[in-house]
Amino acid sequence: MRSNTEAHRAFMRPKFPVAFELFYAVFEGTVDQVVTRLASGDDPNAISTLGTTPIFYAVRSSRDLNKADALFEAGAVIDIWNYSR
Repeated sequence: MRSNTEAHRAFMRPKFPVAFELFYAVFEGTVDQVVTRLASGDDPNAISTLGTTPIFYAVRSSRDLNKADALFEAGAVIDIWNYSR
């Protein structure tokens, strides 16, 4: 399945029901798209059904570190835990 297609978005959406557009911008978008999502009110500390946050994905690749910077500037933290799982 090709990324950045409607089929890919439909496949990914159930895993990231909260702040999906922000997560997707971190995965497939640009830093400007991440900043736009944050400016529109998306939570930089949103937790996916997998128990992960956007910052988890932004720090996995050096090409996404500018996205991590934007998330940190918006208040992302690295010590979010979800014990309800």
